[in-house]
Amino acid sequence: MGATTKGSLTLLLQTVGGCAHFRQVSLQTLDVIIGKCARVACVVPSAKPFVAGLWGGLAAVNRLNHLGQREASPGHAATRRFCYSAAWIRALLSEDESCPLDLERLVFPKPPPRASVSGWRVEYDASIYGGGAVLRRPDGVVDQHFFVLWDGTEAEHLGVWIGDSKFQTFWEYAVFLLVLVQWADMFHPFAMPILGDNTGALQAGLELKGRGVLLAIAREISWRKARRRWTFQVGHLPSEHNTVSDALSRVADPSSPPWPASCLASSTWVTPARLRDLWRALPS
Repeated sequence: MGATTKGSLTLLLQTVGGCAHFRQVSLQTLDVIIGKCARVACVVPSAKPFVAGLWGGLAAVNRLNHLGQREASPGHAATRRFCYSAAWIRALLSEDESCPLDLERLVFPKPPPRASVSGWRVEYDASIYGGGAVLRRPDGVVDQHFFVLWDGTEAEHLGVWIGDSKFQTFWEYAVFLLVLVQWADMFHPFAMPILGDNTGALQAGLELKGRGVLLAIAREISWRKARRRWTFQVGHLPSEHNTVSDALSRVADPSSPPWPASCLASSTWVTPARLRDLWRALPS
């Protein structure tokens, strides 16, 4: 993308993302922004989760307009629907360390990632109370493990609350992110095998997509995957074989299973990142 186009797109995104200064934006401006951002995503596939947020906001505006439930004056849309996505795209176009994707490197073709032949693997699970994961050696012995307890501050900006089963897949996808942050670097340049029992979260991790709040995690994974050169493979692990991670994820569950002491006897506890500290791009 040329410097002139890049500069104009950045200016447009500042208008959309400046929720504190602009309450609405013209649909004509939105057409220009989303059209140019879509071209960026064609060249840099890892940018797709960011652009998808703009498409989702526009679809919501069109749906409300069709129902006669306008949020802005005729021919305009409320900027609040585009703040998060605009913040991400602005970061993408920046020239400093905040840039989530290395554009110059990504546009060159590269061979597919080599699968890990070491036999090491990660298993994870989540509940509405917390999450847990284990790093297993080739012989199946757990080498490292962690668990986290949700306290309600992890995703307040997304309207996600603990104790609500409708956010189960979100928490599964969140632990998927924590697993990558914790162990993905040690597998480079090989692909890290990640096993879980929630097919929705696994599919989202494989495609780096998701609807609603899942899209927020897809963005976090996408830019780190590109920036840190992570490669990973996902696999389904039936619930009946994911008992250790399940127990770790439900430490605070009133009906939690017994602590897997024997399985963790040789394991080292590691402290995972806090989910609330991993959100990179927020509205200005």
